[in-house]
Amino acid sequence: GGLAEMRRRADANLAVLAARAGRRVLLVDADLGLANADIVLGLSPTHHLGHLLDGAASADEVLTPGPHGLRVLSASSGIQELTQLTDEQKLRLVSAFDPLDDRFDLVFVDCGAGIGDNVLFFAGASQEALLVVSPEPTSLSDAYATVKVLSQQAGVSHFQVIANQAADFQGRDVFRRLTQVTERFLSARLSYLGSVPRDENLQRALQVQQPLVDLYPRSPAARALGALAETPLAA
Repeated sequence: GGLAEMRRRADANLAVLAARAGRRVLLVDADLGLANADIVLGLSPTHHLGHLLDGAASADEVLTPGPHGLRVLSASSGIQELTQLTDEQKLRLVSAFDPLDDRFDLVFVDCGAGIGDNVLFFAGASQEALLVVSPEPTSLSDAYATVKVLSQQAGVSHFQVIANQAADFQGRDVFRRLTQVTERFLSARLSYLGSVPRDENLQRALQVQQPLVDLYPRSPAARALGALAETPLAA
């Protein structure tokens, strides 16, 4: 849906900003079966994660060059069998990533919407969890469900929260309402990272398949994303 789409654009632009700052960055589109990070960035990958999992390509071959030296591991859009990875595929994926550890300073993993088995796997393997929420009530309830499942089943104890399509005062209110519930019922800890306002330039950037932060660097959302990229992650 629209909220998932907005989240993906935020992830891609944060990865671009990190790469532009000189960090070695890999963006993994882990929304298996419904991939479009390559579309957001205007890329045309020749290989995707499915080729890696079935042994048709190596880890090097599936990485597509992106803006500012960014590398992208695209998922495979429309391939239903990848929406539920087998244990063998998960092991193969972990083994394939091992040689890449020394090549990147930062790896963004876009898990996609929902709290399915694949999301549990990728979130559990990550060092930090960024939770993107919006002021809509449905987004808040989805965010609570995500925190509950990932904390109880994937061992994720800390979440950095980004409020999307929200002014800063709205973002802080969203965070306050979310933590009122999580602190009462869950043991996970949440930290507020910041907000990204509504910005029509996001849609314009998507239409020409270029990163917002490159195409409209002075737009409200791009400036907010820049501030987020410079904010140290809370321990």
